[in-house]
Amino acid sequence: MTTGPATGPATDRFRVRRDVVPGVDAVLAESDRCFARHTHDQFGVGVILDGAQLSASGRGQVVGEAGDVITVNPGEVHDGAAIGGRARRWSMLYFAPDLVAAYGAEIGEGRWGAREFDRPVVSDRHLAGQVRSLIAAMEAGDGPGDGPGAFAAS
Repeated sequence: MTTGPATGPATDRFRVRRDVVPGVDAVLAESDRCFARHTHDQFGVGVILDGAQLSASGRGQVVGEAGDVITVNPGEVHDGAAIGGRARRWSMLYFAPDLVAAYGAEIGEGRWGAREFDRPVVSDRHLAGQVRSLIAAMEAGDGPGDGPGAFAAS
């Protein structure tokens, strides 16, 4: 298994959609870059659309392939490298922790403690379809941060 950047021209494209729903950012990415270990302040839920990646996570080393759901918790150290010498493409939704806590408390009728994703990669085609539908709704939405129907270049 080969990891790392693809040979030839580098691929590094990111589009971000903010403020369709306050506290939620949508990201569409395509990259052959090896991302060093880093964290995010938000919860992330997404789908690998094409290609595959090897990633360190809070649960150890994982492989995500096209069609897999991927998750990250706030403050979770992770990285990512393309597999197979070609770029991978993925879409993510990033949720502000206070938004997740507020909805969790409402749904749990006040019984909501600390929560986190316990699986960095989930191979579930039905769930992946639901996540893709939610991301598509964000892309098509008309929010205060961007014009309707298009991700903002980032």
